[in-house]
Amino acid sequence: MSLEIGFHTNMCRACMKEGGKMLPMYDEANNKINLPHKLAELTSVQVDKCDGLPNMLCSKCAYRTNIFYDFKLKVQETDKILRMILKNQMDV
Repeated sequence: MSLEIGFHTNMCRACMKEGGKMLPMYDEANNKINLPHKLAELTSVQVDKCDGLPNMLCSKCAYRTNIFYDFKLKVQETDKILRMILKNQMDV
């Protein structure tokens, strides 16, 4: 007896929404956006093209992924600058 689980090709990897506008996570045109990397960095979830799970994101989840990832980078950049300022003040 075998159990086969199939995912709808238009299911969002993040929220499981089906239908509507979906963006392929592994799309040559969207290569610079790198949604799989961003999603994995934000969630600590392993995302692999060949893992058998959906490879699409709905437009809302793709937008959130990009916005949150940009926010994460901004916070990290700000932290680095603030720590450098503090270090320079302590060295004076």
